[in-house]
Amino acid sequence: MEETIFISQSKYAKNIVKKFGLDNASHKRTPAATHLKLSKDENGGDVDQSLYRSMIGSLLYLTASRPDITFVVGVCARYQAEPNMSHLTQVKRILKYINGTIDYGILYSHSENSKLIGYCDADWAGSADDRKSTSGDCFFLGSWFSKKQNFVSLSTAKAEYIAAGSSCSQLVWMKQMLEECDVKQGVLTLYCDNIRLLTSQRTLYNIAGQSTLSYPHFGPKNAPSKFFSISDTFQFTVFYSAIFYRASTAYFYYFCL
Repeated sequence: MEETIFISQSKYAKNIVKKFGLDNASHKRTPAATHLKLSKDENGGDVDQSLYRSMIGSLLYLTASRPDITFVVGVCARYQAEPNMSHLTQVKRILKYINGTIDYGILYSHSENSKLIGYCDADWAGSADDRKSTSGDCFFLGSWFSKKQNFVSLSTAKAEYIAAGSSCSQLVWMKQMLEECDVKQGVLTLYCDNIRLLTSQRTLYNIAGQSTLSYPHFGPKNAPSKFFSISDTFQFTVFYSAIFYRASTAYFYYFCL
């Protein structure tokens, strides 16, 4: 196709699958089971730490062009200090999934529209070890990440609030970087799917308690300004905060920064 750039690490993906002896293994349709719940599992059998860390390092490099494995690789990377058999089994499943999707990559198309838009989402108490949530963020023009939150959220709204605050910080930084390259940005848009954060400005300021101090981008001028419903087919951050998302109508709003 004209005026498109396709970024793929297919050769690298083949090499790491072969390196760890899974090139002839059966393929997996998904990188992890639904509602993945890994834990320290102190009763599990120990595995070679060097091997496990090598596999994780190889997969982390592959996430540069494979956002579909970002979340699950991030979860497995939490157990590099003391990996056991259940963790190794999950990493092997990721490699089996990659073996069946070698040619996957990212297609960038040319567009006159350089507007910066963000999407954020979060699970709730997804970590079985410390009950912390995981934030997932995706930004157009081409950036994404999945990260465990520093706070223990007592509600889904608080988890979403922390994710939105982190996304705001990233958007502001990206805006500054783009403007240094003479790519001017107007009002930035951040989409989220938690309706409780939209109920009132007072809720928005208070729902995360002390976390408000950590994310100063939420101010009176930055309050939500529009609300509408949209199918969660368009919620791009599902890959970064969970394996699968419930099939129901999601509600979105955006913050103006």
